[in-house]
Amino acid sequence: DSLAAGAAGVFYAINPLADTRLLAADEYDANYLPSDRVATAAAAAGWFNMLHLCGGNINQRLIEELGMHCVNWAVDEPGNPGLVEVRDQVGVAVAGGVGRYAPIRAADPGEVRDLAESALQATGGRGHLLTPGCSSSPWGSVRPENLRTLVAAAGGNAAT
Repeated sequence: DSLAAGAAGVFYAINPLADTRLLAADEYDANYLPSDRVATAAAAAGWFNMLHLCGGNINQRLIEELGMHCVNWAVDEPGNPGLVEVRDQVGVAVAGGVGRYAPIRAADPGEVRDLAESALQATGGRGHLLTPGCSSSPWGSVRPENLRTLVAAAGGNAAT
């Protein structure tokens, strides 16, 4: 058990069925939400559990239904809400602010910095973890200088 071994919590991803274009919310509730509740209840003892909703048009209701401490999604995907909207309406910490593919993988570090600063300005840095909107492999496809730029924008040490 990860929590018993000292983990802070879990990263629980709903991929890609959080996209309401793929599956209607009532169908999700009937077929998948019961299993999600079992999984997230098992993680309830963690002090930092993060929910990831993958895709566009995310089923925002899942954020409240599953009661995690933080939620991550790609704000740049079609139909998705902004960071401030979710943080303020649901009352959870939000993670994101930089697109999941293009900026981290291919953009110039200046563009990554601009996106990061825009996200931090929008949230005031309150209740916000600056991250890509989805998982980004640090191997191969992601430019290391862009990850360093993201860390520096968040106020961390971006040394190589």
